Amino acid sequence: MGHTGDIEMAYTLRKNLPIDQIEEMRNKVNEVVEPWLGTKGKGHMNNIVSDFEKRIEETQQKEKEKDKQLATLQRFASFQIHIFTQHSGRPSKKCELCRKAMGKLSLMSLG
Repeated sequence: MGHTGDIEMAYTLRKNLPIDQIEEMRNKVNEVVEPWLGTKGKGHMNNIVSDFEKRIEETQQKEKEKDKQLATLQRFASFQIHIFTQHSGRPSKKCELCRKAMGKLSLMSLG
């Protein structure tokens, strides 16, 4: 039932395990457990925290970019409303707001 051979022999309750085998088992346990529970070195948890902090920073950067895009869209929408309400749908060369907006947006030439 279950394991046979080497694995079963290595983990039985016999009292006479060779010192080499005991040291090998200790080393394997330390290799797996130390990064999670140990206080030596950086360890796996520090890598997880570092990755998490990096992802937070990337997310914040993406949010800033989205905010910039939204602000540009809001200015463009305000400009469009101005054009339709004040100039019958066509920007005016005489209007200072139209000249400034056209310069910043660079979307179309004044007609």
